[in-house]
Amino acid sequence: MESSSRILELRQIRSRRPKESATGRYARSHAGDMRVLPSGGTGSLSPRELSSFKMFVRRRWKVAILSLAIALFVEIFIFNIPFWGSRTTQAHTIDFSTSNLTNATPVAGGWATTAADPTLTITNPGNRPIKYIHLNQSSSAPKWTTYNYTLYVFFKDGITPYGDNNAQGNNVSTGLYGSRYINAGGRSHEIQIKFNMASGLTLPFTSVTVNPHIGFHFSLLRFALMLLLGLFAVFLGPNSPLWRWKLGDWGAFEIWTFCVSTLFIMLFYVLIFYMSDSWSIWNGIGRAYWGSYTSFNQYGNLANSLLHGHAWLDLSVPAPLKAMKNPYDPLARWHVIQQNPGMKVFWDHAFYHGKYYCYFGVIPAIVFFMPFEILTGGKEMESCWAILIAVLIAAAFATLLLIRMCKIWFPNISFGAVLLASWMLGIGSALLYHVFTASFYSVPESSSYMFSMLGLWCWFESIRQKKDGRKRVSAWWIFFGSLFMACNLGCRPQYIFLCFLAIPIFWTAIFKERMLFTKSSIFATVMAFIPFFLVFIPLFVYNHIRFGSPFNFGNTYQLTGFDATHPAFTHISAAKGLFYYLFQPMNLTTSFPFVGLTNTPTLLFYPIEPYEGGYFAFIAPFALILFAIPWIFSRGRRVELAGEMSGGIFRGASATGSVMGFVWTALTCGFLVMCMDSYLGGISQRYISDFAVSFTLAAICCYFSLFPTPGKRIGPSYKLLILSAVTIVCLCLILEFFEAFTIGRYGSLLTGCPKHYFAVKSWFLFLS
Repeated sequence: MESSSRILELRQIRSRRPKESATGRYARSHAGDMRVLPSGGTGSLSPRELSSFKMFVRRRWKVAILSLAIALFVEIFIFNIPFWGSRTTQAHTIDFSTSNLTNATPVAGGWATTAADPTLTITNPGNRPIKYIHLNQSSSAPKWTTYNYTLYVFFKDGITPYGDNNAQGNNVSTGLYGSRYINAGGRSHEIQIKFNMASGLTLPFTSVTVNPHIGFHFSLLRFALMLLLGLFAVFLGPNSPLWRWKLGDWGAFEIWTFCVSTLFIMLFYVLIFYMSDSWSIWNGIGRAYWGSYTSFNQYGNLANSLLHGHAWLDLSVPAPLKAMKNPYDPLARWHVIQQNPGMKVFWDHAFYHGKYYCYFGVIPAIVFFMPFEILTGGKEMESCWAILIAVLIAAAFATLLLIRMCKIWFPNISFGAVLLASWMLGIGSALLYHVFTASFYSVPESSSYMFSMLGLWCWFESIRQKKDGRKRVSAWWIFFGSLFMACNLGCRPQYIFLCFLAIPIFWTAIFKERMLFTKSSIFATVMAFIPFFLVFIPLFVYNHIRFGSPFNFGNTYQLTGFDATHPAFTHISAAKGLFYYLFQPMNLTTSFPFVGLTNTPTLLFYPIEPYEGGYFAFIAPFALILFAIPWIFSRGRRVELAGEMSGGIFRGASATGSVMGFVWTALTCGFLVMCMDSYLGGISQRYISDFAVSFTLAAICCYFSLFPTPGKRIGPSYKLLILSAVTIVCLCLILEFFEAFTIGRYGSLLTGCPKHYFAVKSWFLFLS
């Protein structure tokens, strides 16, 4: 009895003890190898704790469950509004006839138009409102043919119709059942559908179902995209422990998170590449409406020519073109084409002394196209695959670049900051455009971006510190860094301006630590400059062989929409181009695809290509932080920044000066390149990547200088900064996704719509 009462007493004492938290149990069990927890900030975790995936899940499982629940709710109820709204409707099928379809006569497989714009009038019996209709086609309908229509809704007076203003986006396709649903609004029992087509064509539709029962559709792609946005909330929300985790404390969880995040960036590139049909459009030879031909295998032709020992392209040159006094005059060239209907004149090829040349950089042909042709026994590589490979390689090394940059300059940065910055660089570099329009035009830009990420990473990697504290510059790392950066001259020459970033990168190493330009470092110094001679001299020889001058890359001899040998662009047009490049607002709509082309009026003969918005307004709105540079690096904050940047290879003050120099150098180089592009090349969204890389790297440095470091209390101001940055990045991802379906851009979107256009458009039937 005495022993049992003693046991009962001990149980009562134990039950009255305060419960120990999970964090406390973890800290107590690892007391021997734990560092002191930083003061300030509720719930601060040590790097040891954060290295455990189990601990991360324990802290963020509620946010993960909430994100999953929101994604499921939106998928089941919001995107399936047509299903829930049509469950109780009374479906009614109306056959096409001469009484309800005008300007058409019945034929086998549909209706033949006897006049332009056949119009179908639909009246629902019983005066029931028409919400949705479905066009039913014949069994012999052609596959993947697009038909444009205009919808008119008749109100009670029965006289005045209301026309749909979204005529450009009103398309149905014979290749996808869901694309033939039309949202009529549910406000009238009588509507009209005018098919915008010419006379003499066949309309393959035979009947229409009024208020059909629309099936439930769970889209895995749509759900996956929503989960991707949910992952941003889980990993990068303001309360995520990753913002309290110091980057330098490696662990399996951290490494896998970087790998998976970079893989998601790559998958997003692949998704845009696939949804835009880039893998099937940009190949072969196409003829433009003005008569010129475009060889989309220009790089394959160049590789084939180099393998056969000459620099010109093996393309036949018509005699009338050779006989022209000024073949670079587009109007004169157009007249010659009209006089010789069968003549092939290739667009955007350099033409010099009666031969065609490729004026785009030759290094991508050497790196990608020539090895492919050798390995495949003479088969030419399509440009789209070279672009995709270059972009995917660049994405991996962009993440490594940011990690190494932080180790040199921001040793106390949080893991969440670097994770978010990798997405900023992946989006803000404007590479998604080149993935979308993966033709030979984008080969130089994507290749230069790849070489730049490799080169900058090698340069940062070359700065080393031995175990005894001595600092040095690795000769071989700086050699490969210079080699990759020098390759930009043979890809997209505008990227060669990024070489000036070496000044702030090695400023401290040269002028304070004396790790270069000294007797002890003569080998590393020589290795830093040799690659430029190894790359530049062969390029200059290549230019001299083609055009008789080492500094002539052939861009002035291109056969394009203006006379490049006598450019007549004005300074006013170039100034307008700067505004369009940076601040052109987006053209947002409430109907799919929600992003339209913008209006960019300039003076006559100034080159303009389809455009969706400026760098700050569309590509990278998060880069607006660049306008806060005077405050971010103000004299009053330099002491604070020096403290936050201390603990790395260099002292905090030296790192601060290097970062400031890096930001200003990047902005200067980017602005100069933008001015050159605007004055010499006009306006094109593919040119944005020339300066976007510099601007984005500068913006990332600004964010690194503002984001809270581990141990610092994450107050409301920091949470607002984090929330704003994460939200803007998510919005950029959404806009870039829908931009792939903007009507009027390149490829299949010019004359019709790709297959995936209708699949994604059907997601938003309830908004049509």
